[in-house]
Amino acid sequence: MPELHLRRIEQPDPPAPDILADFHGTRVGIEITRQLNGPKKHRESEEERIIEMARQQYQASGSPTVGVSVHWVTHEPRTRTDRQPTSEALASVVAQNVPLLGRCCHLDWSSLPEPLASTVHQVRIDRLIDYSNSDWRMPRAGWFPSVHADDIRTAVAKKERYIDGYQEQCDTVWLLIVAEGFGPSSWCELPNETRQQQYITRFGRLFFLGTLPREAIELSARSPRL
Repeated sequence: MPELHLRRIEQPDPPAPDILADFHGTRVGIEITRQLNGPKKHRESEEERIIEMARQQYQASGSPTVGVSVHWVTHEPRTRTDRQPTSEALASVVAQNVPLLGRCCHLDWSSLPEPLASTVHQVRIDRLIDYSNSDWRMPRAGWFPSVHADDIRTAVAKKERYIDGYQEQCDTVWLLIVAEGFGPSSWCELPNETRQQQYITRFGRLFFLGTLPREAIELSARSPRL
């Protein structure tokens, strides 16, 4: 949003909007909400917790520092009860397959014990360099689904219920919908038909920050008729 020169930017406490700023003599509140796929985000969060637990368990064993890449089976759900058995199995598999310095090894699902065989596609363990600290990571892949006009309306409606509280802190309130792009759960694209829609909302202006390309798009917003 290069034309928006905001001044005196603050991050107040709730129930104020996420950001307060001056814009052309007007005190503007900017509320930020994320555009993401809830079930995918839950799975990603559980996978991250499992990887961190496995890394800590492996490190506690005193085994050599390694680089580990875990490729998950993407359609499998993850639950809280999976954390301990899956992390323990993963730490054990890595400890049992530490390669020599300068080498790496690949373990596909067929060589993994349960519960890994049904939830992990591949584990790559490497000592191609002498790691100062073990580096555990999760390569991500996925496609960019389209954000539809109804998705935008749903995001607006969820935040619009709080707008009276926001307006106590400022003259007008804008909504920024963010596809942050940190994982497949927030990867998306905004097709032309969604961009060209007009959205009825009490928010003064409506923006969407996309993933690819990384650009801020102002959507057409119209106040509801009284």
